[in-house]
Amino acid sequence: MKPYFSLFLLAGVSIAISLALTTSCRKSSDPIVGKNVSDQDPAIESVAHVTSPRLISLSPAITEILCMIGLGPHLVGRTPACDFPNEVSSVPSVMDEKGNLSLETVSALKPDFILMPDQLAASPLHTELSKRKLNHIGIRLDSLDDIYQSVFSIGDRYNAESVASDWLAGMDELTSGLRNECAEAIAAAGGISPGILIVLGRIPANGNQPARLIVAGRNCFQQGILETLGARNVITSSVPYETVSMAQVTELAPAIVLEIVPASLSADRQSALLLSWARYGSCPAVATGKVTILAETYALRPGPRIGLLFRDVARCIIDWAKDAQKQST
Repeated sequence: MKPYFSLFLLAGVSIAISLALTTSCRKSSDPIVGKNVSDQDPAIESVAHVTSPRLISLSPAITEILCMIGLGPHLVGRTPACDFPNEVSSVPSVMDEKGNLSLETVSALKPDFILMPDQLAASPLHTELSKRKLNHIGIRLDSLDDIYQSVFSIGDRYNAESVASDWLAGMDELTSGLRNECAEAIAAAGGISPGILIVLGRIPANGNQPARLIVAGRNCFQQGILETLGARNVITSSVPYETVSMAQVTELAPAIVLEIVPASLSADRQSALLLSWARYGSCPAVATGKVTILAETYALRPGPRIGLLFRDVARCIIDWAKDAQKQST
């Protein structure tokens, strides 16, 4: 079976898997980092007040945030993975034929700001952009709080704070309602929060190395969703993304497994993934039929469509609770 690295392939830029698996999230009160080329450069100071900025996004999630708050018309460059909303398809790609960032294309587009994941703002790319005097900003979207704060900060920076505030208010209303629904369902099922495993990719067996799963750890936005809805992440690792073997999954005994895969994955491949869980019948989620394959692009992006993922996770929790309640009566 071919591997898929859903979280990382859809990031829009080649960030090494090892970085995501071994680096914990940096903490800061400001989710916008990697500030600018130079705090002392008067040219950089001047673009901070551009009323109609030319923007390049190097992340699908950031592209979605920009479009959600009304900055889509200011987007002049994107990655091929930036595919939502549909209108961004007419925006030029800044990647070359080999899938690498083309600094020549970026320069030719004359952006006022290049927005990128904060990991890239602290990478060698920062040096290359600085050499070309290209203003770039790192956006932290690691945790749920990072997403909320970054949406507001981007809106505030580009005079779209009212739209950002409306989205935040809508998210608060949505998550409060879902949290209450889940709490009622869990209480009716005995009051014990279900343990959930969120799978984001698979690494096939290689020689003596057994097949492994890429799973959501504690310091990531998926963890924030589970906490908000009153569920428990069976992964206790402090890193955002961890790898585990199927033997370890059986020991962790999750009540619910949610495996998120790329939307492009065929129905046959999705069925094969679901069937592959059947051999682990000692895992509670497998034994009770609570393994779900979710093939949705939004589920992999820490952006403005996370409300849809909240609904998906809440549905899994409520379905589990209803069945648990039936079994106890």
